[in-house]
Amino acid sequence: LFRSKITTRTVYQFEQKAQILVTASKATTTEQAIVTLLATPEGWYINEIKCSAGDIGLDREFSFDMEGYLLKSDAQPLDPKYWYLVFEENGEKGHFVPLLLSPESMCTSTKGTTAVCNADTFVQASKAHVQGQMTETGVTVKNIKALK
Repeated sequence: LFRSKITTRTVYQFEQKAQILVTASKATTTEQAIVTLLATPEGWYINEIKCSAGDIGLDREFSFDMEGYLLKSDAQPLDPKYWYLVFEENGEKGHFVPLLLSPESMCTSTKGTTAVCNADTFVQASKAHVQGQMTETGVTVKNIKALK
């Protein structure tokens, strides 16, 4: 009964560590938790739980605001239909998130030109600063700024 009221999505999973996003399904709340799991010979255990307001940032404009590298790949666990931002968080490398583009997503080139994002112009492994709203399926992009 309780399980039907939550949704989980694997953010990443490695041999010794995994991170899961937990959100309420079909609820009016945007509250969410990111659960970090560590492996032991006996199984997985919860190492850390971070709670947040989810899609609505209370004290900042964007719930996702990170620098990293653009990546598109057909290697598991990535979905080849999405571009991803690969980034470092709290000193840990290897985090990645799908970039969800819309007609409101704006991209700024290294020359300072701003236009509606066109994924066909993205360059593999180019450095970028991404701002947007984190959802259970990825980041709804508001701004991508290409960095040198």
